[in-house]
Amino acid sequence: MKHVLAHVDQKRSEFSQLPFFAYLRDPDVAPEKRFVFAPAGAPFIMAFADLNRYILHVSDPQDALQELINVHSDEDSTHFSMYLVDLETLGYDLPLRFTDALEFLWADERKSLRQTCYSLAAMLASASPPLRLVIIETIEAMGSVAFQAFSAAAAEYHAATGKTLQYFGHRHEALETGHTMGTDDIEQRLGAIVLDEQDSVRARELVDVVFRSFSDMMNELHQYAIQNQAEKQR
Repeated sequence: MKHVLAHVDQKRSEFSQLPFFAYLRDPDVAPEKRFVFAPAGAPFIMAFADLNRYILHVSDPQDALQELINVHSDEDSTHFSMYLVDLETLGYDLPLRFTDALEFLWADERKSLRQTCYSLAAMLASASPPLRLVIIETIEAMGSVAFQAFSAAAAEYHAATGKTLQYFGHRHEALETGHTMGTDDIEQRLGAIVLDEQDSVRARELVDVVFRSFSDMMNELHQYAIQNQAEKQR
């Protein structure tokens, strides 16, 4: 497993270089405007709660690894509630016709956010507990990069407006350790897992798929932010 985790670290480093994270740090964009992308994140953020509740969680775990996964998924399944609070704080909790909401959520411009959820569901549903942990570790690695950037921007937003963001702020970042939650010695436990050759190859493939999917999502959110910044300036 150790060489797989090293591959995750390499992908995390590549992920941190995406233009979206530079946008979140851009001093030329007012902190109040950096979170214009927030509504576009809904398809993934809300579906991610379902992935944790209905795909990752197993009611009758048969081994210690799945028990660990259950602890992690039970915690992650609750984070969407902070996102709903942030939408209200940011001023996006506005009346909208039901059909307009559906068109927004299922627009082609949000396809990567939806496809990532479908891809994760397929991978997780058929994966053994060790490979599920590989997927979770990759998600957590990408998430730690994103939430460090979100939290830094949220701190500037707070300084400018006096308002505190939860999902995009420090509260959520503190929960995103970059590793599977559920035990204090998670790194040692992960490093002790031995994968056979077939699972080792499959694990690296899964890491690459998750990395590409999350990169596509961040690029999609970046494009949405740039487009909506331009529209607001007209």
